[in-house]
Amino acid sequence: METQLRRAFEAQGQRWLHHQPQVRLIDGTPTGVEARAHCHSPPIGQVSPDRFIPLAEETGRIITLGRQAI
Repeated sequence: METQLRRAFEAQGQRWLHHQPQVRLIDGTPTGVEARAHCHSPPIGQVSPDRFIPLAEETGRIITLGRQAI
């Protein structure tokens, strides 16, 4: 998994950010935006954040991911 994560971070189009609006439920007023990281590895398929974020933290790749989110 670590090897596939490294390859996904190095390849174009295998990781991306999805910006999800946050709204106040009572009236639908926008209150912010949440950036959600996604990763796709051809051999593995869609990799959920709960799997790749801890691995990115352990391997130091979380810094790269954070820089890309700015």
